[in-house]
This record gives sequence, structure tokens and C-alpha cells, in this order.
Amino acid sequence: MKYFFLLFSLVTFIGYAQSNDCSKFKTGTFKFVGSDNQNTIITRNNSIQIEENNETGIKYTGSIKWISDCKYTLTYTEVSNPDYSSIIGTTFNVDITSTTKSTYKYSAYNDTRKITGEIIKVK
Repeated sequence: MKYFFLLFSLVTFIGYAQSNDCSKFKTGTFKFVGSDNQNTIITRNNSIQIEENNETGIKYTGSIKWISDCKYTLTYTEVSNPDYSSIIGTTFNVDITSTTKSTYKYSAYNDTRKITGEIIKVK
């Protein structure tokens, strides 16, 4: 019985001691998981993010400012379709709330909107 308690305590402690490894998601190629944006590919370097929808061909470009490994702001600077130009200048605060080996969950928000979702790193 004491071994069971020790094992249970150790597993619980290790589970709570783990922290999000967000730094591996600062650069790369990503896709949205299980959302209306599944056809959108995200390409990100440390300071620029490009989102391109393979279905519509619309491309959004934004600048990224990292606040910490798990927090950044994304400000849209360009869009390929003039019908969506109202997004230019819109800033989202993005919090990476949890990570796995290849995915992260996020919460993106500003004064008028909040979006949550999951993204997978494909490259």
C-alpha cells in the first residue's frame, strides 16, 4: 500500500511540475485543428506570421511581438483581398494555454472578440 501511495504521489508531482514548452512554436509551419480554418496554413518566423487559406487563396500577413515564450501580440498588416482590408491594424493578444509535442491550444482576444482553438505544427 505504501508503494502505491508513493507511486501516486510521484506521478501527481511530475504531472504538476511540467510546464508548457511554448518556445518550439515560435517558428515553423502550422495548421488549425478541427475548425473552420482547417484549410489555412500558417507560416511563422520570430516576427512575421502569414496565414494562407488554400481554399479561398486569401493571404493575411501580420507582425508578431513576443511578450514571453507563451504570449504574443499579432497585428495584421496586409491582406491579399481588398474586401477584407478592415482587418489591417487589428491586434490580437494570444496566450498559448497548453502544449503537447506537436500541438498547442490558444486563446486570442482583443476588445471585441475572443477566439480559442488548437494548432498543430506540421514543419
